[in-house]
Amino acid sequence: MDIQPHDQLDRLPTELKCIVARLLTALDNRKSLVLVNKAWAAVGLPFRWETFTTDLVHSNPRSLLGLGHPNSSIVKHVRNINLLARASSSNVDYLLTLLAKILRGQLHGFKSKETIQASTLSLLLVLHPALEVLHVPGGAMLGDTLQSPWTSDCFSNLTSMDIYTQCFSGKDLSRIATSCPKLEQLSLDLYSLVPGNVDAPNYDIIGRAPNSTQAPSEFEVALNAIASMPNLHTLRITNP
Repeated sequence: MDIQPHDQLDRLPTELKCIVARLLTALDNRKSLVLVNKAWAAVGLPFRWETFTTDLVHSNPRSLLGLGHPNSSIVKHVRNINLLARASSSNVDYLLTLLAKILRGQLHGFKSKETIQASTLSLLLVLHPALEVLHVPGGAMLGDTLQSPWTSDCFSNLTSMDIYTQCFSGKDLSRIATSCPKLEQLSLDLYSLVPGNVDAPNYDIIGRAPNSTQAPSEFEVALNAIASMPNLHTLRITNP
């Protein structure tokens, strides 16, 4: 549809244009979107590039440099990165280049189906301390980052966290409870946190006698850590 300067649609206030632009970019059956003038481009581009989804398979230094060029209308609007799983890890270093091209503090969300290095996660957190959503595989890598004096304070704004791992300890959960006071949603795999011999008589679900003086089990440490998260309202636990 061609929008002329005097068309009624073009006369919509900016607030309504934003609603139209967000609706159009969210449609699942949308085949293409054409911004026919600068007024609509100024409104639509932030929604169009708000979430940047890539597998970095076809990336190269030249294309990433183009993304960060002052004339680029893409990177300055990116608020979320979705890194898809890829067959080859040969382009893993390009993620660092991509993160470096985004203005400091601009990202609000990062989701990856691909394992990333601890140094990359550290860079992400340091460059974007306002990050609210973090979905990453690898418990050991995340545990190391939580303990690092350089990044332990960079989790404070997270409200949603997904951890795809089978080796995440109760102590790691305690660190999350301390480092992520705003956390509202947590998804993780507690495969290794076995509650113990729950079939034994006079034992509770965590495998200890009610009046036992034994040290807390790994499972109990995990439960206590989860219970100490003041804003948590959604907990999803998977057990493959």
